[in-house]
Amino acid sequence: VVRTTTRAAVSGEGGGGGGGGGGGTIVGMRGESCARACSRVRPSSRCDVAGLSALNSCEVLRGHFAGCANGCEDSIGTDQPALVALDAPSESLPGACLVNSGELSCEGAHPLTTRICACEG
Repeated sequence: VVRTTTRAAVSGEGGGGGGGGGGGTIVGMRGESCARACSRVRPSSRCDVAGLSALNSCEVLRGHFAGCANGCEDSIGTDQPALVALDAPSESLPGACLVNSGELSCEGAHPLTTRICACEG
């Protein structure tokens, strides 16, 4: 099951998301892959697949997505970890945070989800 949510916010870890080493955690825009989100925030930055595993928990997702309005779900999809859009169909669990039980990917994206991403560089 692949579920997705989108959000236009970007938040850096340990700073305003812009300065420093260009790494850290960001929230992509709806339907955006982490590869694209990282390079959009800083052209020299790239997604860190290993860093995604540290973000792949309900606790971390709740901290970045206002508590995950409709809870957390274990799911499988290359667009996760992510938040499902509030305007998603009910079968897609709108407002839920999705913890990826499968392989993590920087390239995955879905029009109904917003990803949390680990960037480096």
